[in-house]
Amino acid sequence: MDSPVVVQTLIRSRDGSFRSLDESGESRQGEYVEGAIVLTAWGTEILDTGVWDDVDYLWSYISDIVNDLIEGRGSCTCFPDQPIKLSFENVPRGGVVASVDLGEERRIMAIPKEALVDALRAAGNDFLTG
Repeated sequence: MDSPVVVQTLIRSRDGSFRSLDESGESRQGEYVEGAIVLTAWGTEILDTGVWDDVDYLWSYISDIVNDLIEGRGSCTCFPDQPIKLSFENVPRGGVVASVDLGEERRIMAIPKEALVDALRAAGNDFLTG
């Protein structure tokens, strides 16, 4: 069975379009790598290309969140250069409530913790080693 959670890093090209890591041709070396982390659960995007930022720093922040989730703690972070807050709270029966606060808009969804952690780890590793 496929995972209900899919996470993908997209690199923002100079023309403003987004491409997968393999297709981008853009360097991921340096201090500022523009891109988006797309987080989809059951076909619904919680994070999308509309909330792009400095993905190398964002992945660093998300790796700390993954560790907190594994240790049974909730966690949150703000995007490096935008007023966007990403939060994850552990809930009973192996779930996590994920929320993204975008100012006046808030996206929230319950996600299976194991699937979320696995998807975040895989996508983070792809970004860091790619």
